[in-house]
Amino acid sequence: MSTNTLVTERPAGGPPRPYEFPAVTRTTLPGGQIVAAHLPGQRMAYAGVLLEAGFVREPEGKEGVGKITADLLREGTELKSGDDFALALESLGASWSGSVDADVLRVGVQAPVDRLAAAVALLAEALRRPRLAENDFDRVRGDRVAKLTTAWAMPGTRANEALNRGLYLPESRYSKQDTGTVASVSALTLDDVRAFHGAHLALGGTLLLAGDLSGVDVAALGEILLGQAAPEVTPPAPTGARDLVDREILVVDRPGSVQSVLAIAHHAPRRDTPDYTAIEAMATILGGTFNSRLNHQLREVKGYTYGARGGFDLNRDSGVFSATASVHTEVTADAAVDALAEIERIKAGGVTDDELASTKAYRTGSLPIALQTPGSVGGALAQIVEFGLPDDYYTRKYTEYTQLSKDEVDAAAAKRLFPEHAVVVIEGDAEKILPGLTEAGIGTVRVDDEGQA
Repeated sequence: MSTNTLVTERPAGGPPRPYEFPAVTRTTLPGGQIVAAHLPGQRMAYAGVLLEAGFVREPEGKEGVGKITADLLREGTELKSGDDFALALESLGASWSGSVDADVLRVGVQAPVDRLAAAVALLAEALRRPRLAENDFDRVRGDRVAKLTTAWAMPGTRANEALNRGLYLPESRYSKQDTGTVASVSALTLDDVRAFHGAHLALGGTLLLAGDLSGVDVAALGEILLGQAAPEVTPPAPTGARDLVDREILVVDRPGSVQSVLAIAHHAPRRDTPDYTAIEAMATILGGTFNSRLNHQLREVKGYTYGARGGFDLNRDSGVFSATASVHTEVTADAAVDALAEIERIKAGGVTDDELASTKAYRTGSLPIALQTPGSVGGALAQIVEFGLPDDYYTRKYTEYTQLSKDEVDAAAAKRLFPEHAVVVIEGDAEKILPGLTEAGIGTVRVDDEGQA
């Protein structure tokens, strides 16, 4: 006969175990650099290439061309149709991935180690010799325009666009949507894609490798993908951030809306800032988890929203802190007041010992788990290269979390949060929410009507 045992107290976690990120090796070739991590016994491998082709390098008026170019890379090559290319990937047991952020474009494949050379050759063919056919371009551009049109009709897109304009000068690429707009993408031509590819994707780059590389000729893979020449990389245009002196409240009118999208943002440091770990821990406590302060106050205590979150997005040259929530229309002003108050409270009073202990346990527990696969290690290598971080960055970060003090996190909150200089964007029914926002007295309120789909 079985019996059940009632446990009245939750088991306590043990001390964090030591963790070391895999050793990183670098090999320099005429066409660029190879950054590799050897994962003994891991029979799947990741191979990716990092290129200086982020959206900050898109020409003015051609916003969105970077993502369209990335999408077209898997639509066939000069030697293979789109179907043939897909079949070639499948025959190798390989999968394709791609992404474009502010600073870089990254494409890659995951494949069994014994087929890695063939997979890298296929990646090189797609990257350096894409087909870029008119019919593929028309279809991919049409799909992108349809997605942008749908996104514009959904709550949040217009708020995000207004937020960008509030944070950056009109001439800054950051002041526009990273995907481009319906207008800019619709106006793109195949020649625009070919020009962007020729300028930024045709030569050079950084090859990222992760897997069991004991029997792999790393230099040979680099020669396949990087070639014998690398373009001279010129700095992109300056970020173009607006000076935020007073808090600004921007209302994006959405007549008839039953809820409001609330977004609060201000400028933040670069990704390579020395206090990044403390910033990340503080942001986790403020808005990074379900039991964070913002979610607890706005959802659990006040019942304004199904969820609120906040955190830092740090790029190569600058960053942004943002906090967001979708709230009932009738409590829009109250939610804005309470959200700002939570940010001000952690800035002035710091975090509690219990909050810090919980966050350290979460971060030290999740970081090793998140970096177990070749793909995730490849992504970590991409971060190291993109932001100029030390090769042992993730080992250092883990150690920093185990040693992180309350004073360090409190200092990050005091130094890196500026609710008094924030841009606050509210997308909702202006007729219903403007009186409450004006009465709340949290900043000068104006209606923003500059949006563009």
